[in-house]
Amino acid sequence: MTYHNPRIPEGINSGRQTPLRDLVVLGAGALGLGFGLLVTLMLIGSWLAPLIPFSWERDLASAINAQDLAGETVPSPRLQVIVDDLANAAGLPDDMILTVHIMDSDMVNAFATMGGHIVVTRGLLEALPSENALAWVLSHEIAHVENRDVISSLGANAFFALGAMVLLGDADVLDELILGGGGLANLHFSREREIAADLEGLTTLVAHYGHAGGYAEALGTLKTYAVLQELSPVFFSSHPDLDDRIKTLDREVDRRGWRMETTEPASDWSS
Repeated sequence: MTYHNPRIPEGINSGRQTPLRDLVVLGAGALGLGFGLLVTLMLIGSWLAPLIPFSWERDLASAINAQDLAGETVPSPRLQVIVDDLANAAGLPDDMILTVHIMDSDMVNAFATMGGHIVVTRGLLEALPSENALAWVLSHEIAHVENRDVISSLGANAFFALGAMVLLGDADVLDELILGGGGLANLHFSREREIAADLEGLTTLVAHYGHAGGYAEALGTLKTYAVLQELSPVFFSSHPDLDDRIKTLDREVDRRGWRMETTEPASDWSS
């Protein structure tokens, strides 16, 4: 008997996957794990932050953004009166003190920031056609403060930044993600929180004036200027469509049987 050494087929010891593909799979897995960790941290931060007493939030706001607000805005005694009246109509706790500021900007915008500070731009005050329209916008921002949306969003950003700092090993990322790019004024709320603030603002409007007139004017003005200002997709990614917001509030007015009356004319709110 003669023995013949068989020829080994080519590729018998080679895997079906290339090292490059293995590397890509491992990298994608690591990225997915890191992203999942960051999302989890954001959820934890958004849940924990509102547990902070509002008085602490106000003190923290004084340390973080009071100087910026003082440099870019001016107080308005006349606006403060209407904000205080709306806060009473909304039933805010006595310790939830609100302070309103006017920002000298042509942008048509308003936002709530930490510690009960509400900022309204000069452009918005000039654009809104009635006192009631302005009152609904202010009531919307008051609802964000009452629901602790600001501190919740900041908490999510802070925990996200903390996780990113650990993963990237860059301490500067904390400042960039929390205070960079315009700081607290750029905090975004979810679509659900925006709709909730719309509805609560409408309830406050009715409680104060006895009717629901004003919200449609306000949202119509925002819609017009959103086109003129060419707001970016980033803005709309965190805000419900303006037409949808109007329809939602229209349905609520019909459901509650609220009256729609002629609104109060616009006034000079700059003083």
